[in-house]
Amino acid sequence: MKRVNKFRFREREKLEDERSSVMQGMILLVHAQEHLKLDVPCPGVEAAMAEIDSIAGTLEGENKDLCEKSQGLWETILASDGLELSSVGIAKEQQRVDRGIEKLQSIRKHVGAEVPGETLEEGLARIAAVRIVAEADDELIGRRTELRIEQQNFQLARAKALLKSGRS
Repeated sequence: MKRVNKFRFREREKLEDERSSVMQGMILLVHAQEHLKLDVPCPGVEAAMAEIDSIAGTLEGENKDLCEKSQGLWETILASDGLELSSVGIAKEQQRVDRGIEKLQSIRKHVGAEVPGETLEEGLARIAAVRIVAEADDELIGRRTELRIEQQNFQLARAKALLKSGRS
């Protein structure tokens, strides 16, 4: 991992730590609101609820900003060191899944096309075939999402390991 990216990764981890603190604050505010909802409504409770809403809105904005900065740093790191940080095995499976999705979508388009003069039975069979292909497509799309998450987790773990080991 390049030296500049090690710096970016450390900066990203600081942002994520800060985000964690912001999220903890938001959780505490939600708990406070839940307790206030149990109280008898009165002007003091309503004012406290309004204040909590205001603070929560500020924290949501801060969380969003931190998240965007963190994501920007991560994307910059991956742009130059993505191959080094990625799992080859996961990447190959991602490619296979992507090809499978493309093929299923092509099959779905072909099978889904109405044939002039088809009988009701043929039309129903075609619709059933389209459903089967759509279900397989949905399964592959779900697998693609799982693989994306696996790759992200692998990349983060690899970056942390490289940072600890001092390797470039």
